[in-house]
Amino acid sequence: MATRILIEGGTLVSFDPPGVANGDVLIENGVITETGRRVKARGDVRRVDARGRTIIPGLVSGHTNITMDPFPGLPIEADAGLDHRGRMALRAAAHSEESVMCAAFAGALRALRAGTTCIMDSHSAPRFIEGAPQRMREVLMTVGLRAVVGYRVSPSDGDDALATSLEATRRAAIYGGSEQLRFGVSAGDLADLDDQTLARLAEIATETEAPFSAELGVVPGASTGASQADRLERVGLLGPQTSLRVGPAISDEDAQRLRDAGVARIACPASDLAAGHAPPSSNPWLPGGAIGTGELIADVFAQARMAWHGLRAHDPMRAAESALELVCGSQHLAANMFGMPFGRIGEGCAADLLILDYDPAWPLNEATVAQHFVAGFDTATLRSVMVNGRFLIHDGAAASTLDAESLLRQLQRGALDYYQALAGTSFPGWTDTPEESEPTPDEVEDEDIDEEEDPIEDTDEPEDETDPDGEDGEDDEDGEDDEDGEDDEDGEDDEDELYEIEFVYEDEDEDEDGEEEESDEDEGDDPDGEQSQEADDGDGTPEPIEEQEEGATEDKDDGGFGAGIF
Repeated sequence: MATRILIEGGTLVSFDPPGVANGDVLIENGVITETGRRVKARGDVRRVDARGRTIIPGLVSGHTNITMDPFPGLPIEADAGLDHRGRMALRAAAHSEESVMCAAFAGALRALRAGTTCIMDSHSAPRFIEGAPQRMREVLMTVGLRAVVGYRVSPSDGDDALATSLEATRRAAIYGGSEQLRFGVSAGDLADLDDQTLARLAEIATETEAPFSAELGVVPGASTGASQADRLERVGLLGPQTSLRVGPAISDEDAQRLRDAGVARIACPASDLAAGHAPPSSNPWLPGGAIGTGELIADVFAQARMAWHGLRAHDPMRAAESALELVCGSQHLAANMFGMPFGRIGEGCAADLLILDYDPAWPLNEATVAQHFVAGFDTATLRSVMVNGRFLIHDGAAASTLDAESLLRQLQRGALDYYQALAGTSFPGWTDTPEESEPTPDEVEDEDIDEEEDPIEDTDEPEDETDPDGEDGEDDEDGEDDEDGEDDEDGEDDEDELYEIEFVYEDEDEDEDGEEEESDEDEGDDPDGEQSQEADDGDGTPEPIEEQEEGATEDKDDGGFGAGIF
């Protein structure tokens, strides 16, 4: 397989700083190595035709909770009388290790479909779920999403769960992760965190050099009376290694001190609106702010548009530019975590890219990139998603080793189980298909009699009573499936197979269409004669097959990777 990819002929758009150019992008080992017009790449290279399409950097969500609310917008009876925080706590309490895995898969796939290639995720539950951090790691590595993951430690877990979650956080931070996934140290709202737990988290973060993340000002009225900036400073966490998801209740004093210390302040405007919080009277995010998606779908475009609307009240002339600055702030976070530039298409930058079908309604140039981001790119058709130099979605179709159809079935089954645990009732509108009952002994005897009455032709050869190939399609006596894939006689599936999802950690040595890419020197050769250049049209006259133009890619759109999940 070609280790290099050349994307040819696209419109290249950078965010940080804004820029627009036409040209090619050469990618090698997860990094952009060259851009420009008519980039020459010799040897083993895979060519992707992007003529007429727009290429932008992959998006980064500075704060996500992709497992917190698997059913956004779907209420349950127990929600009555609860505020947003109570509703989210109710959903977190219903989780198990299996449901965390299913919710993480669904959330990661939705993120990719929204163009988000990197997330900073904080997983939480009222009690620590043993195995949940490992499941999150496995899911994100299998899907291929770039991520920083942490468990949101909280004293409300109880003493035993708190001790367990602190130790799990320490082990994960020591492990560190990989070139595409890192573990961080995470907490909930700082106002809910006692000094002892905060000091322990700071000790783990300092010992392992792991990033620290928490929340501040998300819940109005939640305050210990002390400055949260002072508390962070006392434990050595008031600095660039810390990122805080800030809400409208943050004090002006804390907001100013966080800015001065270089702490990343992450805004989740749509999440604040979902929680019923009014936009802040002043802007606590800029300069140096970032954008996140919270417990909602990891859709950075949607959050940026919401931020744009809110910022127009403060500075209507620069609202779009300010929203794009938030997007770039999250790109800076990713750069600090993974040690390479994000947010622009240039030499040495991360090869996290989106290819769009986008027909701009007004000129797309350096001066209008921000306006197209908040009111244009989100309406484009997302054709391809690349993370770390690998296509996860290509031409609208799955470009990985995941069996999307099988995964979808398992995620839906997991969603039904989770909803049952959450609401205590079956999923709305769901009717389980009744299983066929096993035949009674009398029915079985009648079937045997009918079979004996069927006429059988006499042959000279002895009848072969065996069926080694399973071609008759009948089930074996032991109830196991034949090779034709029919169900067992009991008509039941093995319950243990429900969550048996195969995790894949390494790239396959195949292209997304399942065929190996040939080098330029081998094109057109057929030494073994295994593939004919001509086809017989049925009348004995060979008909030439049209050869694919070099550098072009086959358009293949089957409705999209995991489209049914969304």
